[in-house]
Amino acid sequence: YMSPEQFAAGRARLGPTADVWSLGVCLHEALAGAPPFQAEGLVALMQQVAAGSYTPAADAPAALRELVRLALQVDPG
Repeated sequence: YMSPEQFAAGRARLGPTADVWSLGVCLHEALAGAPPFQAEGLVALMQQVAAGSYTPAADAPAALRELVRLALQVDPG
């Protein structure tokens, strides 16, 4: 999965935070059964990712939901 900083910066500025974000997406998908970001078309999907707008996995334990939330923060700092 492509992290928000990949949309904006390309490969030049990528670091471990891009991998953490992608892992967060995979973890959310494992917990919820669907990716956190879903939209019709690439532009709409990129807007959703940039806004950090997703619905947490309701049935997941609170600690895992918090881990996903932290991993999916838009600002890697």
